[in-house]
Amino acid sequence: MVVTPGVRARPQGAKASQGEAQQPDKTLYDTAVSDIQRKRFIEARMLLSTLINTYDSSEFLAKAHLAVAESWYKQGGERGLAQAQDECRQLISLYPDGPEAKAGLAMLQEIQTAERGKAAPAR
Repeated sequence: MVVTPGVRARPQGAKASQGEAQQPDKTLYDTAVSDIQRKRFIEARMLLSTLINTYDSSEFLAKAHLAVAESWYKQGGERGLAQAQDECRQLISLYPDGPEAKAGLAMLQEIQTAERGKAAPAR
């Protein structure tokens, strides 16, 4: 088996599909989204980080930033939600006019609403 850091191992001799060979950024993104769905958040963020840092002109950059935020949000906890907020703010500043920014803003509002609910005094 051939192993490359940040990329899933493929049995030796197995051929990549034409789409994979032509769009490694898409493969990274799709695999990361799958990892998020399987609650493999660290693995997903590693793949997304590889995409963001390697393919600086990828059409998947804004989606990758949103997926990083989503992975932190789904991971939850204080740290996860704080990281999700930071990622959403970064996404909004980098891609203010894209649909991903709107999704990031919605996620930010959801986190802030949940935090206000927790901070409300018990009645």
